[in-house]
Amino acid sequence: MYSNGTGEEDFDFEKDMFRYSYSENKTTDFVLAGPKSTSKADIYLDSKAVYDNTTSYQLVLVFRDGLFQTSNFTQKIYVDEQKPEVNGLSPDKDANLTQTFAVTFSEEIGYADSSCLKLDKGGSVKLLRISGNIVEFSVSGLKSLTPYTATISGIKDIAGNEILPDSTKSFMTKYTGSSEFIVYAENVGMSYTSYRGFEDKKLTLTSNQGEEFTCVSSDSSIVEVDSSDSKKITVKTHDYALADKNLNTDKTVTVTAIRSNGEKAEFIVTIKPWYPVTKAREFGSGGIIDQNLNGRFKLENDIDFSASDVTDVLPIGEFVEENNPLNKPFTGIFDGNRNKFKLSNITINASALYRGLFAYNKGTISNLLVNGAKFENNEKSSLGIICAVNEGTISNCELMNITITASS
Repeated sequence: MYSNGTGEEDFDFEKDMFRYSYSENKTTDFVLAGPKSTSKADIYLDSKAVYDNTTSYQLVLVFRDGLFQTSNFTQKIYVDEQKPEVNGLSPDKDANLTQTFAVTFSEEIGYADSSCLKLDKGGSVKLLRISGNIVEFSVSGLKSLTPYTATISGIKDIAGNEILPDSTKSFMTKYTGSSEFIVYAENVGMSYTSYRGFEDKKLTLTSNQGEEFTCVSSDSSIVEVDSSDSKKITVKTHDYALADKNLNTDKTVTVTAIRSNGEKAEFIVTIKPWYPVTKAREFGSGGIIDQNLNGRFKLENDIDFSASDVTDVLPIGEFVEENNPLNKPFTGIFDGNRNKFKLSNITINASALYRGLFAYNKGTISNLLVNGAKFENNEKSSLGIICAVNEGTISNCELMNITITASS
């Protein structure tokens, strides 16, 4: 049995770490070479405080077939408590419709299967191999010119630690198909989806035919075609009907591309009323809420920050001082959907003033339930778990199990 040094047995070493088959007339000796060793069947290894991939144990498995034949091999074992993280996915663009994808991790991997890679728009996935810190999957059945989001879960390092949740990477497939005239935007595909209140997005359309074309928008107030170059469009979502809180339907705008011979192709823009918040990393500085401070957001599942890779939350937006042009207030709408979902176990970054989930609110934050949050720095003040500085509306919100250590 593996021991973490506290006397607690975490998992059965032979059953859960390594799986070997041998017939009844064979016996197995375990010999541990390294900092510690034992002659017993149970092996006890101490966890390393910091996982740096430099210290390892050598496990020698000796198989004896009767009294005459002996074979042995060594297996490196790393003992740590660090969860593996995804460093990259290759390729991230111009992927074929049948493609081998290599996922690179922060440390060596010991377990993965075909279910560990899921695609948001469908496709068949099969595990090919594990090689050090790289796991390779064969993916087939992809759609041409389509952006995909791959969710990676369930993978374990060789010490048995499971990957942090919310590990997603994106890639784009290349164009493969008929000679039919189509238009698309790089890294987007033949359509684009945005959300009310999000920052305006500029896109350049390209043809698979490589010929000139002009574009016309079905609603230029929302999707504007550049007057000097009609292949360039601007999706104007920042101010789109944000004042109408009851507008809860999708808006679709068609951009029609026309070739000189009259042939037409369509690029579809869809604007949705709410962005569904489902991951811890969507909060904090640099997250999607912070990148779209005028957007409309709705919590769509429970989020436990302690079970994610977001361990120290920086605030959304920024407050420097009153009337400072560098202030970045949240001016949108955040609906916490508290009758269904909650946020839990949040650690607010305590390195400066004006810290909270939101630094500065001039919009609407409502229906948010936070169960478990803390701020710990007795030299700082001007903070709030939900919001540090509020000049907007905060309503129907609730805090439970809160710990605050501050100067005031």
